[in-house]
Amino acid sequence: MKTKAQKVEAQVAPFAEVVAGLMPVARGSLALVRKACGKPGCRACKSGKRHPAWLFVYREGGKQHSRHVPAALAPLMRRAVENGRRLEQAMCAEGLRYLDSLVGDAR
Repeated sequence: MKTKAQKVEAQVAPFAEVVAGLMPVARGSLALVRKACGKPGCRACKSGKRHPAWLFVYREGGKQHSRHVPAALAPLMRRAVENGRRLEQAMCAEGLRYLDSLVGDAR
């Protein structure tokens, strides 16, 4: 017969495996925008085309913020954002599984 600690560990192990496989994680989004460079003679800016730039957009303290992401690092940040979404889905599924176990225990 399993002890209570062994039961809890058995319940947590599948979720822990999912979480370990989702690193790195980030909550937010990655956006490709076009920004002016500020150089007075820039043809791209004068034509209105501007320059592509990646932004990581996130919320902190109820406010939206953004940070520049170097183009070479954008694929890494995209992966972290996708992993963050997968983690949120896994957390929802874990919450439902936990509720089902509580309801089952209450019977």
